[in-house]
Amino acid sequence: INFADAKAACESAGFKLITESQWLAIAWNASQQACNWNTGIVGKGRLAQGLRNKSVNEAQPGMIEPEDPDEQRWLTLSNGERICDLNGNVLQWVSDDIQGDEGGLTTVIKADSPSLTTAPYPSNEKGMGWRPDGERDWSGRALIRGGGWDSGRNAGAFYLDVDWPGSDWDSIGFRCTL
Repeated sequence: INFADAKAACESAGFKLITESQWLAIAWNASQQACNWNTGIVGKGRLAQGLRNKSVNEAQPGMIEPEDPDEQRWLTLSNGERICDLNGNVLQWVSDDIQGDEGGLTTVIKADSPSLTTAPYPSNEKGMGWRPDGERDWSGRALIRGGGWDSGRNAGAFYLDVDWPGSDWDSIGFRCTL
């Protein structure tokens, strides 16, 4: 699905496409819960990275549990609620409410933007996922987050990249919120 169709699908259901601020708040919250770390200790080992090691060859529904415990899909939040696939399985369109335009497309992401600085650890370390290490002019593109079933070490709750909003790859999905 492309970016505009993802936004329209959310709106037709009475919701909105998840925003960058919402995503970062959820990812931060999940990163602070010991049960989401492979060692059971926040900051030690790796934050769960979800389906990412090509154990499947397409996006999977939430009820599918991976055989490999290293591909933990569900993250637990501080309120006890759980969220699936914020960290892998399929990339997800995100509406950029931090540096984006009125339509949710991104512009220039400064090096000190919360989009780049919210993760508690550097890019591709401790299960954070990949993100740029400095300013990027991504004007006119749409943010994608999370990682795909084939993203390997790049997947994670803080993964950040972009794609052209008209792209409709089978590896990009979306998440609706209030």
